[in-house]
Amino acid sequence: MLGCVKLTNAVFEVERKGRERAIAQGRKNVHAYVVGILQFLQWEQLTNEAVRSLIGLGYQRVTYNLHPDHPLFYCKDVMPYTPITTAKAVILNNKIALALVE
Repeated sequence: MLGCVKLTNAVFEVERKGRERAIAQGRKNVHAYVVGILQFLQWEQLTNEAVRSLIGLGYQRVTYNLHPDHPLFYCKDVMPYTPITTAKAVILNNKIALALVE
């Protein structure tokens, strides 16, 4: 199980055809992801305290949902349901994505 990854110059991608197929079939498939420049990779996960600290530094939790009204990645906290397509940095920690939005 992977712990934590940091990417810079990140771009959030949603493949339209894959999304449409997942909604039509009613099941998940890989069609949404984030790409960027790998800065570090570690097996250990960040602690909850470390995640809260990153949020305090301006990182925002990011989510993606197959709901038909939400076709993109979105910020969850400070700017709820604000679409996000790029980020200065992204930290993927277990099942949490944190983005530093410019």
